[in-house]
Parts: sequence; C-alpha cells; structure tokens
Amino acid sequence: MDRSLRRVGSRQRSVKYQVLPIEATASPLQQQHSRPSSHRASPFLALTARRRAYVLSQPIRNSATVPPFRRALIRLRGVQLWTKLVQEVQLYGTGSGLLDQFRKYKECLPKVMQGKRRAERQPSLLETKVKQPIGWLFSPTAKGLSAWNFLVLGLLLYSFVIVPYNIAFVDGATVWDQVDIVVDVLFFIDILVTLNTALPGPHKSLVISRVHIFKVYLCGWLLLDLLSIFPFDLLDIDNTGANNLVRFMRLAKFVRLVRGTKMIRLVKYFAKSDSMQKVAELLEMYSGITRLVTTLYSVLLLVHLAACLWYFSARLSNFSPDTWVVRRGIQDSEPLVLYMSSFYWAITTLATVGFGDIHAHTEMEMCICMAWMMFGVGFYSVIVGTLSSMLTSLDTKDMMINEKLQAVELYGKDTGLPLALLKAITIEIRQSAEVATLDEYQRFTLFSQVSKPLQLALAQEMFDCAASKVAFFQEIDSACLIHILPLMTRREVEAGVRLYTKGEYADEVYFVLEGRLACVYGDRNITFKSVLRGAYWGEVELVETVAREYSLMTEQACDLLVMSKSLFESMMSEFPLVAQTVRDVARTRRLKTQECLNEILDIYEAVEVRKKARLEELAGKERVEWERSKQQDVGQEVAEMMAGRTDEEVAGWLRRELAVMALEVEVSSMQGIKVISETTLKNVQNRSHPD
Repeated sequence: MDRSLRRVGSRQRSVKYQVLPIEATASPLQQQHSRPSSHRASPFLALTARRRAYVLSQPIRNSATVPPFRRALIRLRGVQLWTKLVQEVQLYGTGSGLLDQFRKYKECLPKVMQGKRRAERQPSLLETKVKQPIGWLFSPTAKGLSAWNFLVLGLLLYSFVIVPYNIAFVDGATVWDQVDIVVDVLFFIDILVTLNTALPGPHKSLVISRVHIFKVYLCGWLLLDLLSIFPFDLLDIDNTGANNLVRFMRLAKFVRLVRGTKMIRLVKYFAKSDSMQKVAELLEMYSGITRLVTTLYSVLLLVHLAACLWYFSARLSNFSPDTWVVRRGIQDSEPLVLYMSSFYWAITTLATVGFGDIHAHTEMEMCICMAWMMFGVGFYSVIVGTLSSMLTSLDTKDMMINEKLQAVELYGKDTGLPLALLKAITIEIRQSAEVATLDEYQRFTLFSQVSKPLQLALAQEMFDCAASKVAFFQEIDSACLIHILPLMTRREVEAGVRLYTKGEYADEVYFVLEGRLACVYGDRNITFKSVLRGAYWGEVELVETVAREYSLMTEQACDLLVMSKSLFESMMSEFPLVAQTVRDVARTRRLKTQECLNEILDIYEAVEVRKKARLEELAGKERVEWERSKQQDVGQEVAEMMAGRTDEEVAGWLRRELAVMALEVEVSSMQGIKVISETTLKNVQNRSHPD
C-alpha cells in the first residue's frame, strides 16, 4: 500500500512539472526555448528549461522587492549609457560643442565660438604657472632655496676637507671648534628646511602634506642627517684615562663625514634646475675635459681622506715607538710637514709604487695599508680603463660626426645651399649624434630574440605601461600588441604645436598617453573636435590614402606614441580582424568629424560670408544648413554669371571668391573657381600675345 502511494505521489509530481504553461502567455525566453531546433524535432522542453522559463514569466508579487530592483535597473541603465558615451567620446573625439540636446545653437554661442579661435595661442593649464597655496612651506623652485642649497654645498666641501684635517693634525681648542658648532647649527637648520619644503607631485603640482613630507624624509636620509650633527662632545664618558676620552671625541667627529649623503639630494636638485641644465649643455661641448676634471677632483679628495686617516692611526696609538711617525722621526714637526708626509704615502700607495720609505709596522697601520692598497688597485684599474674607453669613444664619435659633416658640405656645394642653411644642418647633426637611438629593424631584431611570454610582458610594461592607457591596445590580441608596440616611438610635445597641416602627406598615427589634441581648420585654427587621453588619431587618411583634410594641434602638453606609415600598413596586412575594425572606426569617425566640421562652417558662412545673421541672433535657434550644390552645377552657375562680363569684373569676382576660400567655407565651389581662373588666365594671355 505504501509503495503504491509513493508511486502515485511521484507520478503527481511529474505531472505537476509537465503542465507548466508554454502557450501564448509564455515569455520571450520561453518562446525562444520552445522553438523546435533543426536537429531536435520534439516540441517539448527539458524540465530545467521549462521551470526556469516559468519562473521568469511570473510577475513579482512582493511589494518590498520591486522598488530596489527598479532602482537597480535604472542605475544599470545609467551606467550603461554613461559607459557608452565615454567610449564614443574616446573613440570618435568630442563634438563641436555648438548644439544642445534639442539640436539648437547654445545660448552662449558667441562665447563658445570665441573659444574656438586660436589665432593667438593661450597657454594651457600645465604651462601656466599657477601659484598653488602651500602655506608656510618653501617652494622647491624658489630662488632662496637655490641659494641655501649652494651654501649647504659649500658646507659639505668644508666637512670633507677641513674637518678631517682638524681631527688628525690639530691639537687643543682652536677657532675651528667654534666654526664646527656654527656648521652643525646650519646643518640642523637644513634639516628643518627640508622638513618644510614642498615635494614635487604629478603634473607639476606640489605635495604640501607635512605628514607625507616627514615620511619621505624619514625613509630617506633623516636618521643619517641627525647622526651627523649629534653633539658627541657633550657626552659624559666615564673612562679611567683622559686619553681614552680624547680618542673617543676625535673618533666621534668622523661621524660628520656622514653628511656626504646630502650630496645625492643636492645633485638631484641641481640636475633639475634651469641654470645647471644650461651649464650642462655648455659642458657637453667639452665632455672629455669635464670627465677628466671630475675624476681628478674625486681622486684628490680620496687621497686627502686617506692621508688624514694614516696620520690619525699614529695618534690613536699615542705615538708609540712602532708607529710610522716616530720611526721616521717627525713627531715634533709642523702639521704641514706631517700632512705632506701622509699625503705622499697615500699617493705612492694608490699608484701602486710604494718606495718603502714610509711603510706599515703596527697592526692598525697594516690594516689601513692593506685596505688602501686593495682600493688603489681596483680604483687605478677602473680609472685607466675608463679613460682609455672614453678617449676611444670620443675618437669614434668624432670620426662619425666628421664624416656626416663632410657629406653635408659636399651636398651643399653640389646643390648650392645657402650658408645659413648649412649651419642649421650642422647643428642638427651634432645634436642628433649626442642621442643614440635604435631604428625599427634593430628594435625588432632585439625584441624577437626573447620568448613570447617575455615579449608580451615587455610590451605591457614598456612606455610606462602604455598598453593600459590606450583603449586600442586593450582591444587587440597579444600577437598584434607584440608586433606593433615595440616598434612605436615616444614623443613629448608642448602645447600649441602643429602635428600635421591640411593637405600634407599622411604618414603617422598618434596615440595619446597624456594630454589633449585639437582638430583645427583654417588659418585662424578653428577647433571643431578634441581628442582625449587614451585615444588614437590620424589613421583615416592612411586608410583612404588621401591627404590630410584638416590640421591637428596639441591643446595641452602631450605624451604621444607615434606609429609610422610602414608599421601601420604592416599591421593592416598581417592582422585582418584588426584591420577590419580600424576601417570601420575610420569610416564612422570620418562621418562624425565631417558633421562637426560642417556645423562650424555653416556658422561662419552665415555670419561672415553671407552676413545673414549674427552669433547673438543664432543662439537658441535651429541649426542653419546651407545647401551645397555639386561641382558641375557650381561650374555651370559660374559660367553663366561670367557671360558678358569684362575682365575687371571677372577679376573682382575672383578676389571675392578667393576671400571666401580663405575662410574655407565654400569647399564645393573650388572646382568652379579653378575653371574660371584658368579661363581668365588664358584670355589674358591671348590678348597679351595675339597670333
């Protein structure tokens, strides 16, 4: 009995799922699943699909659940719409900015049109030196801070030269003790100045957070700077003998040499200053002499420190009979004689000569002598190798530059170039020779020698992770990314620079990493579209093999990746899917760009050419669209207009039309103007030279 009931129950449950409705009340998802496929003739659905379709077809009856889902749906639609707008702006650029959402001219149309004229370029936000409020902090570009850093540089020179000499050769209290106190106070003030100086941030901004400044300094050189000014002389050392106290105080003064770490910060500071950059450019002309002088200065400073340490070893041993000073019999000599003897030993040991007249005997002297000889052998070898390679490289570079300059001189004689142009070419060649770069073939050869995973990792990290900044690089596959990105070149361009001009030969595509580009038209550089960061531009003319239809300028200081025409053609031929996507985008981009350009041209035609209205009168009205006839119709109208006219009338008409062409608003009539111009010139020639 129980088994029969269980069978009835199971049969009822199966019938319950089988009678789920799939008729006219079914949802679109149900209807989609209920359509019989070609390979399955049965009209019945699977149990899971029918249950899912039935659940989706039922309305939600819980009143507390409907409002949250409705709000979520509205937000999702808003996010989807916003994402689509951002993608379109990044892909096709911004609009002209003339029309509102009702396709009418904006109420602030005069102000918008005034901002689109670029006859006189205004500095961008990055170029304008905005005075950022920094409170009681020092600006890193202040002139007073530069003077203070020069003072600190002089104090470091004092610490390296005078302090070791005083520790080793000067006895008793002297005026140098007061000078050391003043120097310590100045270095303490330098610590305070560093803690109260704003740090340079991204995009020429300043970091003014004192907590952040303190953390950066603490992770850097703060502890060493504090150690270099610690007053060890004031410590109460409990020692049995006075000699131990004197030794400790003299050894503690050597800690002041830790101040040399400030040299790293000062070098970074002066390397970014404009004055030092000019000095560096001047010294580039004599780079060999500059390196030689720097090397000699470093050698003399190290020899000075070694000489002071060599004599100080005898002082630490209380001038025992075994020390080199007593054995040489100069313990009662003047400090200058003692310093010259120590300096003599340091030079002979460094040069690996070692005459033996001054040699080590005590254990401390042996340790110092071995360390200095090991350093001297390595340092001497490095110096000799560096000088030889430097002279060889200078000779090779000079030979290459001289060959190029001789070729330029011969070319100038053959072609009759002026002297000023030859000088300009010579300067360009000298500047280009200072920067060594690889061509596309060398880069491709170097890049192809590593494995595919490493190539992909390099492509994603090169140019400061440019693959993550441009949407085009994220959409293509890894093979295309590896093929094109290593062969592209990086270019930093200032604001207001023209990348290409209308009518030029299209040979480059630009990928915007930072900054903003502007599509301009006419002599007054009317902006009708902007290209934002993360987009690419300039491929339309390469795809359609036509000349540039407008000019492209940098609206801000830009960081660009440039793709050459050969690389673009290689990408289009080897990757058909990417090529088809690029062609589709170029086709749509051309239409949208032409639409924005027509909006600008219609306004100028109505305001400046036809004089039909003013900008204030067009604000809030529907867009003006002038009908542009075909070239054949324009040519016919022009021919009828010129019938029976004199040459003076024709010339006046031509001047008016050329003025219109200067505004570049009557593009369609250019063919007709060209025909009439040629006809008029022929008539004038025939009258001037009759048969």
